Amino acid sequence: MDNNTTTKILYIDKDKADEMNALLRGDKYAVKRYADRHGHPVFDGEVPFLTRSGVTYRAVFQVIPPYDEDGNAWTQGVLYDSHGREITFTEPYDEILGEWQFCVGAETFITLIRVKQ
Repeated sequence: MDNNTTTKILYIDKDKADEMNALLRGDKYAVKRYADRHGHPVFDGEVPFLTRSGVTYRAVFQVIPPYDEDGNAWTQGVLYDSHGREITFTEPYDEILGEWQFCVGAETFITLIRVKQ
């Protein structure tokens, strides 16, 4: 990794990871459990980043349930500045665990989302 890349790890509980993965796979029980939350995040994870120049960012990761029982849940990552302005975001995805990258100018911010052992 170069000097312009910062990597952090966000750990989530195994039970929460299993629950979110079931929702993302379309498990009918999980979808019904969150039916009243369609369009609103059911998981929020946040990771702060401080650049070498002193700028603060925060990466927010969410799992969004489907709008109806036939839809699909998805995940998204958004990078905000210290004033709460959206700087960049990821494409919707169907996994919460793994590597998430944000690029701002010459800097790259990586969050590895892992299950807490």
